[in-house]
Amino acid sequence: MDSCCNQAYQQTFDDASAAKEMKDYLAGGVKKSSRPFLAVLQQLPLRGRTQLDIGAGIGAMILESFNRGLATATYVDIAAGYRQTFLQEATNRELTGQIDAKLGDFTELHATVDPADLVTLDKVICCYEDYEGLVRHSLSKARRWYVYSIPREVWWVRLVHVVVEKIRKIRGGQFRSFIHPAGKIEAMVEAAGFKMIAMQRRREWEVKAFERVSEVEVLR
Repeated sequence: MDSCCNQAYQQTFDDASAAKEMKDYLAGGVKKSSRPFLAVLQQLPLRGRTQLDIGAGIGAMILESFNRGLATATYVDIAAGYRQTFLQEATNRELTGQIDAKLGDFTELHATVDPADLVTLDKVICCYEDYEGLVRHSLSKARRWYVYSIPREVWWVRLVHVVVEKIRKIRGGQFRSFIHPAGKIEAMVEAAGFKMIAMQRRREWEVKAFERVSEVEVLR
């Protein structure tokens, strides 16, 4: 992710957005668009396990995993306000000793990030133009499970995406999102030694969960 994209992300996901998202989460739980993702995670035996959440936002998925016995977590996000908001809530829950919260772009930080039993990317792949690099680097960190959500490849999702991107451009916003080929992403994951164990869809999003079945050297 280049510096222009970094700046656009910071402008879009600012402190006010982080505060509102955390307030909504504490009042009503995980937002509707992420509930299928959470439903998939709830099928995994996470007690005593470790998690790496990339593009973690307010850290809702990590907090939910701790509720189910997660041992430790690594948080990665590019937005400083979101990281700070997450750390405050983690402090409130006395979890800071079990968390490594990194600020920055995972594709630039990946060499400093330890592997985890579970790697999660909720609505993150679509934020990267170079999705292959993100998938490749994140796969190299997944010891057992790899779970992600992406926009569905159906006509009405593509239509809405085009309209939204045009509106952003008219308004002068720099943030962009992408609809990447689902089949190619799935093939990359399977080539790294994983098989799909769960899938859920809700409106424009689809969630896929994979479990490692063999050790394959992932090109870094």
